[in-house]
Amino acid sequence: MNPAFLLDKEKLSSFLPLVTGKIKYETLLRRWLKRVYPFDPEIVFFKKLSPNGCKRVILKNTNAWFLHPANKPQEFINIIEKIIDKVNFGNYPLEQAGNEDINLEAWQKYLTNK
Repeated sequence: MNPAFLLDKEKLSSFLPLVTGKIKYETLLRRWLKRVYPFDPEIVFFKKLSPNGCKRVILKNTNAWFLHPANKPQEFINIIEKIIDKVNFGNYPLEQAGNEDINLEAWQKYLTNK
């Protein structure tokens, strides 16, 4: 299972390539020393983007939450924009409450009935 990131490609493109400079040397050293290799994507994003003024979001508020797709079937891709729109307004299916992994079936039913 691979993580999925929802990114603004236009904003991200100004930071590409992600693995340069110190990050590149750390990655090569980790590979050579047979340590954890490669870095997790979250670490690469943080190391590259934070020195450039970007912020890392750590959810400490109990009202904050995120959706993690355990997999990314075409059905998910087809409705992701609608999910984002609903979440931006604080709307979501009750079956999703308290669950990190996305409940695709609940979202499909919720979006169909709205």
